[in-house]
Amino acid sequence: MPCVPRKVFAVQLMTYQELVQGWDASIPENNPPFLVSDVPTDLQALIPYAQVFGISDDGYRFDLLERTPRELALHVRSAVLAHGDALSSWLISLDANGSYTAASDAFTALLIAAEGISPER
Repeated sequence: MPCVPRKVFAVQLMTYQELVQGWDASIPENNPPFLVSDVPTDLQALIPYAQVFGISDDGYRFDLLERTPRELALHVRSAVLAHGDALSSWLISLDANGSYTAASDAFTALLIAAEGISPER
């Protein structure tokens, strides 16, 4: 059976300032910071997304997503899921050896957030 290439859409990633501009993007003060060095190089472009949407508390994350403008939420979904394979592989590798960090917690929450955004929103 021939290999059928998946259609890949390029998503222009945003900076932290672009992600929070123009809406109530307040995040909990107790959301822990993380080290850039704990994030694989191929996922570092998603750091601003993890800083905003990588909230481990389900309630706070849900509240933030409810306040997120529709177009931005759909962008976050697309941007994160475009890196889904690399993100999942990294998180699975950490799970296998139990080496969790604040960065992996934030990226896990980011993936949960992205997967929870409905395309029909």
